[in-house]
Amino acid sequence: GIVGYIYDKEVNIKVAKTHITDVYTLNNIEASGSYVGGLVGSLVTYSGGDTKISKSYASGSINAEGTYIGGAIGQSSYANVSNVYSTCEVSGKDYVSSFVGASGYALYRNVYAIGEVKSTGQIVGSIIAYSAEDIFENAYYSSETTNLTSSRAGINVAFSRLLKEITYNNYDFVNICTIEEDDTTAYLQGKPNPQTD
Repeated sequence: GIVGYIYDKEVNIKVAKTHITDVYTLNNIEASGSYVGGLVGSLVTYSGGDTKISKSYASGSINAEGTYIGGAIGQSSYANVSNVYSTCEVSGKDYVSSFVGASGYALYRNVYAIGEVKSTGQIVGSIIAYSAEDIFENAYYSSETTNLTSSRAGINVAFSRLLKEITYNNYDFVNICTIEEDDTTAYLQGKPNPQTD
């Protein structure tokens, strides 16, 4: 991933800001520990902070032995995540997901994940394995590719539907996303398409 650990908190009334935007990763991660993500391993902030990930994606594979393993984010709290997707194949023990392993009080908007998920434990999910009062808007996965029928959030759609622009409700295909109809899922303008490049 790009960042292993981000910890934001309010200090002396000054609110920390962490913004990750316009990045992508091609991962081949082998990890013996926990808190591993294709973009960020652990993204921890508190109410009132300003932590965002936007217009980014993770691809490749993550093979970890520990917990809190996500194709995009291992663990998250109070973050704002938008226009982010993961095609990572992911394996780990518990809290393993194609997008985010575990999260609390975060907002996820216009996200999707299609990577295969493998786990030696029991707490797994397609978009997310464990969620505590998160908000998910227009979050998609396909059990045909994740090999999981369960997810704590997100909409399970046939993979063939993810190849059509009409599926992606409220995604911005003018300024942010593009798609090769019937050939690829949505991807970010100006960045390589991990499904073809």
